[in-house]
Amino acid sequence: MIKEFKERKSEIFQAYDKLAQEGIAKKEEVEKWKNELDREEFTVSFCGQIKAGKSTLLNALIFRKPVLPSKITPHTAKLTLIKYGEKPRFKVNFYSQKEWEELQKVEKDGEKYFDKHLKEEVNKRIVKGIYPDSVLGTTKEFKDLRELNNFVGADGDYTPFVKEITIYYPNPILKELTIVDTPGTNDPNPLRSEETKKWIKNSNAVVYVVYAGQAFSEPDIEFINEYLLTVPSELMVFAVNKIDTVTSIEEVKAWVESVKDDERLKIRGIMQDKESVAFVSALAGLIERMLKDCEEAGIEPDECIPEELHEHAQELYEKDFLDEEKHRIPELERIIEKKLIKTKGRHLLCTHKQRIIGLIDRKSLEVEKNLKARSEQLKALGQSREEIEKKIEELEQDRKKLKKSIKILNDKTLENINRFIKHIDKIVNEEIRQGRRNIERIAKELESVDWDAIPGEAAFRIKAMVNEMFSRVKSKLNDKNKEAQEFKQNMNIAYEEFKKNVKSLGIDVSDAFDFFPFNTIFAESMAEVEEELAEQEKELYYELEELKEECSNLAKGFVRFLTFGFVDGGNRKKLIAEIKNKSFSFIEESLKKLPKTIERAFNNAIKQKFEKVGTVIESRIEAIGEALGKLLEEEENVEETSARLKKEVAKLEKELQHLQEVKKQLSTLMKVECPHV
Repeated sequence: MIKEFKERKSEIFQAYDKLAQEGIAKKEEVEKWKNELDREEFTVSFCGQIKAGKSTLLNALIFRKPVLPSKITPHTAKLTLIKYGEKPRFKVNFYSQKEWEELQKVEKDGEKYFDKHLKEEVNKRIVKGIYPDSVLGTTKEFKDLRELNNFVGADGDYTPFVKEITIYYPNPILKELTIVDTPGTNDPNPLRSEETKKWIKNSNAVVYVVYAGQAFSEPDIEFINEYLLTVPSELMVFAVNKIDTVTSIEEVKAWVESVKDDERLKIRGIMQDKESVAFVSALAGLIERMLKDCEEAGIEPDECIPEELHEHAQELYEKDFLDEEKHRIPELERIIEKKLIKTKGRHLLCTHKQRIIGLIDRKSLEVEKNLKARSEQLKALGQSREEIEKKIEELEQDRKKLKKSIKILNDKTLENINRFIKHIDKIVNEEIRQGRRNIERIAKELESVDWDAIPGEAAFRIKAMVNEMFSRVKSKLNDKNKEAQEFKQNMNIAYEEFKKNVKSLGIDVSDAFDFFPFNTIFAESMAEVEEELAEQEKELYYELEELKEECSNLAKGFVRFLTFGFVDGGNRKKLIAEIKNKSFSFIEESLKKLPKTIERAFNNAIKQKFEKVGTVIESRIEAIGEALGKLLEEEENVEETSARLKKEVAKLEKELQHLQEVKKQLSTLMKVECPHV
């Protein structure tokens, strides 16, 4: 797994060493950057409903034997990290006293989580003589992985008090990879739920496991919309598990294909990639790998496989599933690996590659500047003092012309951005109008929903609607969009006019544009705009959570208690009207700020990059002016000065040529494919 990443990382290390060797970067800087890259580890989060087979799948992928207990319930499931260790062991983190107290206060759907899910379990442990105070706030380590069940199993002595488990295991895969086994999608623990969201958000890839017999049921779709909101679609892998239990795999595949058209998934591009879905039998993969390991160790199959799996092994053997081609676990491994390298892994490596090439370019620009200055000095040696002074004067005029050209470029840049933002603004306003119509429709549909379900149903539908609206607005930035193409074309025209003006100056600095091609500037700027929108999307996620909480609080405020203690639904129309008004405000506030966000991002990205080009050219002109001014001050004779300058020019030309060779050499060495690098 991730073998390619290790190879690409090794190439980056070699490139960094070359930079230090060439004196392009300081050795201590290079070591710091290498350490940064070396510390980077991939994180893959595994999610799915309880009973989807996550534990069995991880046992097959990582341990090749039953290590993670499969008999767990939604309220006993623990967030489990799986990391590399020289010897098998695991660490248990218990809740702190503060977290335990907070857990006792938390309410979910009008009920205290602790009372509903933990109180009875805790009392059972107290009867056994295990008290919360004896373990809260502590961490314990164990060498025998068979002890795991005592901390995560449904009947484990310490299960209710455990917050998190970290397993260390000597599988080489884990040297570069951290696995996060998240609780099931129906996790009722709000504290653990927040931890799950954090891990998922920061993962390099997410593997979502579904049961083939009920693939992508409504709870799955809800989880994808809620927990995977901030995860780019290209980072998601879906494992349709237990294919050995269905009568027709082809029917399951046809069903999954139909699910892909669900608007809630389609609008975000989820599952649209052909290689994002794998159909596997985790149990068959686990048993096949256990048998293979036993055979290599000379152990009889009956002694190797736990008794509880004997019957399953026989059944899978008869179905011919104990074969890699059938259980397809290697196929899932390949997809995960490809996703890692293709997305965040490549992004990480490209960040370092970009820095390396950027450092060479920066050095080359400095050498170019000095070369131009010395060349102009050499050229001016045969001229009179008056001619040199006139040339210095012309350079000052060139500098003024350049400033004027930069201003024109800035003005046209802002004009183009403003024109494009007006288009985005129209789209946003239309989305808001359509959103209001959709909310009216949702409000009518809520009239037939059970009272207790109104807040959750309203929040869920509005969340899905806003996600779709946000995605549609973002899609307008895509270069396949007509207005986006026009925007890029107008920016290119402005940049080409700037280049033309610069080339008309008295001194040639046009080679500076080799370091700043328009397509690279525009692509890098678009990437920065997308990053800004990704941050905006994360904010939106938390705002949607607040809306959900507000809907729940509204419902509580409208509940009436009758004389005999029964709860009446309250004023349904008034509740729905309030939810409707809050939803109107929410879509306006969340979407109205998008045009300004995009405008600010473009100004910070494109405008600054264009200004940098101008700054580089201006520094060239100033350097030449200073070099000619210095020539006037020197008392050396022409022959000595000429000889000295010729040596300096030859040395700089050689240095520039060498830098170009180093750049070419390192670009070839670093095989990671990065756009515009």
